[in-house]
Amino acid sequence: PAELRKDCLHACYCLVHGDYSPKNVLIRPAATAAGAAAAAPELVLLDYEVAHWGNPSFDLGFALTHYCAKALHLPRHGPDFIAAARAFWAAYQGAVRLPAASRAHAGHHLAAILMARMDGKSPLEYFTDEAKRERVRRLTRAALLAEGTTIDAVIAATEAELATLSP
Repeated sequence: PAELRKDCLHACYCLVHGDYSPKNVLIRPAATAAGAAAAAPELVLLDYEVAHWGNPSFDLGFALTHYCAKALHLPRHGPDFIAAARAFWAAYQGAVRLPAASRAHAGHHLAAILMARMDGKSPLEYFTDEAKRERVRRLTRAALLAEGTTIDAVIAATEAELATLSP
């Protein structure tokens, strides 16, 4: 965790959105000319008020937090959220080259943001059940204290926790 704090303060690789969550991403259909092949839709990002130079793993962790949190909040749909988290991570890895130092802390960023969304300044409003909040705290504490926690490990831990819940 001390290394993660240092990383957040000093690892400046790129412009970080800082609030990269589903509510701040719009998908705009691509405009196509008559007879032209369909183009890929465009992502439009909103709310840049906390953008800063930093580590891209912060945005990655912020986005994946929503998939992991929703999986535990809505166990019946949990497997779909886990699948979405894995698909997001696979697509991200295919499109973005993370610096090695950033990748080394990516799992810890995810765990820290997930924990902060339970007890920080901007908690997830739908997590009102204290037992669910404690479940997330336990999962994230373990991930933060483990050496070399990866994104895959946090997603797998979320999936394992989900398996203990009844839908």
